[in-house]
Amino acid sequence: MITVEQYKQALAELANDQSKLMQNGFAMLKANYRSPGRLISATRLSQAADESYTGHGPANIQYGHFARLIASLLKYTPDVVANDDPRWTYTLCTAHEHKDRNGHFQWILRPEVAEAMESLGMVDPIEAHDALDDLQAMEEVASALSEKERSTYQKARIGQGQYRERLINYWGGCAVTGCQMHEVLIASHMKPWRECNVQETVDMPNGLLLAPNLDAVFDQGFITFDDNGQIILSPQLKPSNVSLLGIAEDMCLRKELTDYHLNRPGFRGGLNS
Repeated sequence: MITVEQYKQALAELANDQSKLMQNGFAMLKANYRSPGRLISATRLSQAADESYTGHGPANIQYGHFARLIASLLKYTPDVVANDDPRWTYTLCTAHEHKDRNGHFQWILRPEVAEAMESLGMVDPIEAHDALDDLQAMEEVASALSEKERSTYQKARIGQGQYRERLINYWGGCAVTGCQMHEVLIASHMKPWRECNVQETVDMPNGLLLAPNLDAVFDQGFITFDDNGQIILSPQLKPSNVSLLGIAEDMCLRKELTDYHLNRPGFRGGLNS
């Protein structure tokens, strides 16, 4: 069993290598970390590694080679063999029992690797919770509130109720694009709901009203905003995807941020490196 500390030492040593192979390897590793359930297909690995790649083959080879370099530092050889050679990717991942719809392997990042990446600061920790998980976890807090307060508190988790109304009243439309189709705009918390005290869950300065495409990348740490409201793009956001997502490097928040906004604990949340 490879320990977190061993993975940390190996990853730290390879991080000093600025070659294209290493850059692609770490790009794929980070994409694996960010994927829901830490599950990623060979096709998505290819997209994460290099935009010039087509198909799953090059990424599979590169991820395997990257994993083999780590295995060498760890003096580790996976038990799983294919064509008489160890399947080196098992150094970093386990294979999902089902392949993707194209018949390609899907890889689940080992928790020890994920923890090592977090400890080294290679990624901002991601702990995904859906609304039901959050509401259940915070039931003790909710139960201490009056019926009206409890409803307001719980609705804020799904971007509804008083919290949403406050954001609509302040921003008028999407905080970036100005889109006024309120039916599709999402009331997003800058400081995650379950980490907020009761007042912060409904505070307008703790949120942004965003179009769905912007909300999704903001929530996942692919964009944030500086003190002047200028958008900052994660280096993990490929230029082709920036365009396809309808995002531009000159985007900025439509209103000047106040001290009340900037002092909120969640503002300028972690950006994927």
